[in-house]
Amino acid sequence: MDGGAKISTLQGGIVLFKSCFGCGILGMPFAFRCSGVTAGILSLLVISLATNLATKMLVWIKRDVHESQGIRATSIPELAQALLGKRAQSWVNLIVMSCQLGCCIAYNIFIGVSLTAIVESLIPHGDMQQRGFDPYVFFILCQVLLFSLMVQMKELASMTPILIFAQFAMVLAVATIMGNGLVNPSVCDRDGNERVFCKVHVGLRPETYAIYVGIAVFAMEGIPTVLAIEDALAEPERFEEMFDRAQGLLFLVFTGFGTVCYWLYGNNTRSVVTLNVQGHVGLVVKMLLVMVIFCSFPLQYVPISQLAHMSLSNARVQRWIARFFAALPAWMVEANVLGKSEVELTARLWGFLKMLGVAACGAVAIAVPHFGHMLSLMGCCTFSCVTFVLPPLMFLKSRQGRHQFQHDIAC
Repeated sequence: MDGGAKISTLQGGIVLFKSCFGCGILGMPFAFRCSGVTAGILSLLVISLATNLATKMLVWIKRDVHESQGIRATSIPELAQALLGKRAQSWVNLIVMSCQLGCCIAYNIFIGVSLTAIVESLIPHGDMQQRGFDPYVFFILCQVLLFSLMVQMKELASMTPILIFAQFAMVLAVATIMGNGLVNPSVCDRDGNERVFCKVHVGLRPETYAIYVGIAVFAMEGIPTVLAIEDALAEPERFEEMFDRAQGLLFLVFTGFGTVCYWLYGNNTRSVVTLNVQGHVGLVVKMLLVMVIFCSFPLQYVPISQLAHMSLSNARVQRWIARFFAALPAWMVEANVLGKSEVELTARLWGFLKMLGVAACGAVAIAVPHFGHMLSLMGCCTFSCVTFVLPPLMFLKSRQGRHQFQHDIAC
């Protein structure tokens, strides 16, 4: 990003895997409950293959645009502007912004609710309410302050150590959830015949299948970050190889975790599987997942940062910045209050816009703490558009007159 330090394919794979390995996996057991085991596995394979092709289309478009127009696009809106014009870019900006803001708001809510649940299990909530103290609001405000600092990272390479830790914590949390179900008596045991696994629905459940599709598409939430990851690779020609391996692992993890937890909890499977884990083990799982989602926030915020940077790079905005800087008193320039040059002023405005976006996410999380279902619906709709509609359209446009019949079929 921005010509910064390059990352290896291993680092890129970790970043890509982590960008998809977020809140979505926690809903996969419930998704399999809604679809049935066989239908869920087959559908997830189809969704993964479609996502794989659409993602590679984005990268191929990026390379075509660079070769034909000399434009180095690192985001979907930049590609839309190069191929379809500024009006199309505005619509794509809105879609991508909705995707990522929805994820970031969901992350805020998840962390706030989880931390509140931990505190409530340790301290009687009634005492805090009588004193006028709401732990949820307190945690959201703390998150806003910390996230405002974390989103100032400009290089994906600087996120890698954090994401490696997050990967370890996520794997540990997932293993703990499954281990808890395997070790403890089955929640489905009513007559002593069910020792570990519950009876599950193997075939298709058409009445709730749509819920499964929404959760499965939302689980592939990392596609807006793909172009930035490919651009940051030291060996970008190996992106396809790296992506195939990362997504293959994602498919195995999503399928394994979803089906095993569904077998463990059966029709008792909750919409967020952590709610099935109680006691001290539940506390550990919640704390681990809080750390995972916390570390994932800056990566999900990358496309929003890019949009803010694009807005400041606009010629009209740059002229306004130049006039504003020229009108600053000499003492402010010398004191470095807003920077000693227009470039420094632009960089500080970029940092301010990123902080403003984080604050907006926190404000929505405070105002609507039960926003999860609405966010999931919004995320599914917008991510479906970003994943399955925009890439084929832009691919056909970029290869207009050159695409072959098999390209038409694939799109």
